[in-house]
Amino acid sequence: MHLRVLCLEFVILTLKNFALNAPCSQCANYSNWTPDKAVDGNSQSCSQTDVWSKVYYSRHIHWWRVDLGKLILVSYIVITNTMDNCCSDRLANFTVELGSLESNGSITYTVCRYHDGVAGPLTSLNCTRSIWGQFVRISLTGVALTLCEVEVMATRTTVAQDISQQCRSSRPTSPVTTLVL
Repeated sequence: MHLRVLCLEFVILTLKNFALNAPCSQCANYSNWTPDKAVDGNSQSCSQTDVWSKVYYSRHIHWWRVDLGKLILVSYIVITNTMDNCCSDRLANFTVELGSLESNGSITYTVCRYHDGVAGPLTSLNCTRSIWGQFVRISLTGVALTLCEVEVMATRTTVAQDISQQCRSSRPTSPVTTLVL
């Protein structure tokens, strides 16, 4: 009688916030409201672009961008808006885009979603279609852009192997079976 050992590999899919503590930038800083405050894991600290004259710059394009470090297929994006009385409207009528780095160093953006109206305290956005991107840019035309937290959620794949005694002590007599859960 021959003993057959079946060793399994499990592919575990979990969601990860790829924006957490990632490098980011914005068109202009307002005081100490730097762009990194939107990815620090603290929804009480906010980034804000510079506030210029409301009359002259009311049509100015404000943007904020995070570099995810590699191309990912974004599952969804969660944006936390400020809830103070003065500024929640600084996250209204905005566009979310995903960008890819080209060979010449430029970034090409594809629209993920346009959000019409003022964002709520917590706004979860799915792209209108599946898009790969290394950069996420949020932009609007107006007086300023305020973001308290931006989470870019995507699937992280890890492989877990069956580490039973039999798999550690012998070579499997059959091919390794992979199960996706």
